[in-house]
Amino acid sequence: MLDFDSCAIEKVVVHHVGNKHNLEGVKVSDQLCEVGENLNHMFRTYFFNAFKNVNTFYHFVSENGMDRHVLNNSAFKIFGGGNFIDCSKDILDHLYEQSDHPHVRSGDLFIAKFNNVIADDEVVEAIGIFKAERKERFISVDEEINEEVLQVGIQQGLNIHKLDKGVIIFDTNKEDGYKLVTIDSNNYDAVYWMDDFLSIDVFEDKHFYTKNAINLIKGFAEDVIKPNNDTKEQVNMLNQSVNYLKEEDSFDLDRFADQVIKEPAYVDEFKNYAKVLEQERGLKVNEVFEIAPIAVKQAKKEFKSVISLDTNMQIKLDFRNPESSQQFLERGFDQEKEMYFYKVYFNRETK
Repeated sequence: MLDFDSCAIEKVVVHHVGNKHNLEGVKVSDQLCEVGENLNHMFRTYFFNAFKNVNTFYHFVSENGMDRHVLNNSAFKIFGGGNFIDCSKDILDHLYEQSDHPHVRSGDLFIAKFNNVIADDEVVEAIGIFKAERKERFISVDEEINEEVLQVGIQQGLNIHKLDKGVIIFDTNKEDGYKLVTIDSNNYDAVYWMDDFLSIDVFEDKHFYTKNAINLIKGFAEDVIKPNNDTKEQVNMLNQSVNYLKEEDSFDLDRFADQVIKEPAYVDEFKNYAKVLEQERGLKVNEVFEIAPIAVKQAKKEFKSVISLDTNMQIKLDFRNPESSQQFLERGFDQEKEMYFYKVYFNRETK
C-alpha cells in the first residue's frame, strides 16, 4: 500500500532529455526549483496521482553486479546525503544514453526527493524520477487593466493529471536493490523505460505471491473446472476462493486444495496445474505465504460472478455466500425445448 498524504517534497530539479538517436542532447539545470504553496500542490498531483492504485513493487537488478547499476548507485548516494544536483545529472545522462532509438520521445525530466512516504506500512524517504513527454496546448486569458480588454493567447504546458513515465524509489530493502514502483503510459517504448533505463524485476513479496495465486486459481477455474462442468461451478469455485483468501491470514496450497477444490481428482489436477504454470509460464506460486488483503480486494473485482445466457438474461451470484448457489440453484436440460435451464429456489423477493 502507498500513502502520500503526509509526504513532504524536499527537493525538485528539472532537466531536459533529448533523443540520442537524433543527437538532440540534454539541457541541464544547476539549481533546485523553488517550490511554493501553489507549485507544491500541483507537483503532488502530478507526481503521485498516477501511483494511487499501483501495488506491484519492483527492485533494481543487474547481470554485471549492483555496483554498476547507475540508478541503484544514485539512489544510494542521495539517500546517504550526497549532492542531489550531481546525482540528478548522473540520472539524466543515464536516461539519455538509453534514448538511442527513433521512437523515444524527448521530454522534461523531474527528479525529486520526498520525506514521510508510507510504502507497505513503512514510513520512508523516497526519490521520484518523472518524465514528461507530451505537452498540451491550452487557451490563456489575460486581463489588461489599463486597456480594459481581455487578451487571449495560446500556450503549451503539462497536464498535471497525465504523467507519461515515472518511478518512485523507496529507502528500504537497500540490500536487494531497493523497493520501487513505476508507471509507463506509453507502452510502445516500455522496454526502453523498464529494461534499459530502470533495469528492474518484480519484487517477490506477499502481494506478488498473492497475485500469482489468484492467477493460478483463475486459470484453473477457466481451463479445468468450466470445460468439465458449467459456468455455475466455475463461478462457485472463484467465489469460495475469494472467501478463503479474505478469511485466512496465510495461503497454504494443500489446505486451499482440500477446503476449496475438495474433489480428490481435482485436488491432484490443481497441484499439477500449478507446477505446469510455473514451468511453462514462469508463474511462481509459493506453497505457503502471507496473504496481501489489497490484492484480494482487487481480485474480487476481476473474478466472474455473473452467469450470462444466450437468451439475454444474467444470473448474478453473491460472493459473500457462495454456498447459496449450491443449495438453491439447479442446472438441467429440457428435452422438449432442447434447451438448458436454471431453476432458482427462494422464500420471498428482497429489495
